[in-house]
Amino acid sequence: MAGRIGDPRPGSPRESLGSVSRTADQPCPDKGKGKLHEDDVRHQINAAHNERLRNQPGAAAADRDPRDEVIAQLERRLAQMEAKQSANIPTAGASNDPGLNALMNKVSALERELAEGRGDPIIQVRTRTPFTNRVLSAPIPEKYRGNAIKSYDGRSDPQEHFSRYQNNMLMVNASDEYLCRWFLSTLEGPAYEWFNGLPEGSIDSWQDLAQRFLTHFAGRKRAKKYFTHLLSVKQQHEESLRSFIDRWTRETEEVEGADERTLLALYQGALRSSPYARSLITDPSRSYAKALQRGGLYADADELHNHKREGGHPPRKTNPSSAPGPSPAGQGA
Repeated sequence: MAGRIGDPRPGSPRESLGSVSRTADQPCPDKGKGKLHEDDVRHQINAAHNERLRNQPGAAAADRDPRDEVIAQLERRLAQMEAKQSANIPTAGASNDPGLNALMNKVSALERELAEGRGDPIIQVRTRTPFTNRVLSAPIPEKYRGNAIKSYDGRSDPQEHFSRYQNNMLMVNASDEYLCRWFLSTLEGPAYEWFNGLPEGSIDSWQDLAQRFLTHFAGRKRAKKYFTHLLSVKQQHEESLRSFIDRWTRETEEVEGADERTLLALYQGALRSSPYARSLITDPSRSYAKALQRGGLYADADELHNHKREGGHPPRKTNPSSAPGPSPAGQGA
């Protein structure tokens, strides 16, 4: 039997609108979200509207349908929920924590001061040191503070600086700890920065520091020539004995691998024929150093003779106190 007139049939548009109205009027069970799901509401509105259009006999049926009011109510309710949701979104950067807000205000003020150049400069204070406590706590003589030594900047031969410093300090019997601490005063530039970069507490002895220093700057060490290079060094025909001895001494500083006996033999072979060269054959020198000393005396005699021949004043001897007792032709050199 047909249903009663006015009763909504299952699936009819009236029943659909009724369910939409009931859904919109019911509170959202999920109060944590605080609103109905907008997508679901829109879907129900569109479904009800489409159903109404399908039931119209044609475009001429323009009579106002009571169900249009229900749809309008749902649309107004949806607009209200969207407006309420937008009002509940917190402003960026705002916080309910007064302490956090105060901190953020201080940070903003500091940023403005730095941007305007009024902030206090940041100073980094280095408190660590490569020396161990043993090196730092050792007593240092009050009267002695080291002799003047040319500073090392890391651009020259480290072995020269190391040898000069160590020999200078050993003359005053400096302790191992003092060798470490005073060495810092002889560094500058890149060498000083290298020392500051050493690990904290890594230097406990002079041996530690010397090894690290020589290893790090090994690339700056001047390469030595082999002593056979001296075979090519000869006294020129017009070269004075004084000039040759000076040149020979500089050349020997650039070679390695030769003992005194070898140096003496090479030196004698480099001299041109002269009274001095013949004296080294007839009266051999006891050492290489003595041979050079005798050569200095012969050079003084040659210069004096030349000045007298030219009518000038005799030259001043470079180091008369180092001359030995016997004359150049004497026996004992």
